[in-house]
Amino acid sequence: MKEQFDFDVIRKLFAREDFKFLFDGLYGAAGPYAKALFEHEFKGNIVLDACENKEDFNHHHPDPNLKCAEQLVKKLGVFSEAAS
Repeated sequence: MKEQFDFDVIRKLFAREDFKFLFDGLYGAAGPYAKALFEHEFKGNIVLDACENKEDFNHHHPDPNLKCAEQLVKKLGVFSEAAS
């Protein structure tokens, strides 16, 4: 990945006080990889959620659309009545 992306530039972004980052792994396969990447390579205002890989997606739907991921949308602060 380091050959494909400029990790120094990404680190600078994550280090900014005005930048917040939320990654929701939705209990899928990407969660453990995200934890390794964001906890070890990038530091800053990073929130990792649901990064444990669970076969049943912790009883949630694996499709992160507005109907199936209402909690995620609320965490991001973009939920509206029109989306429900």
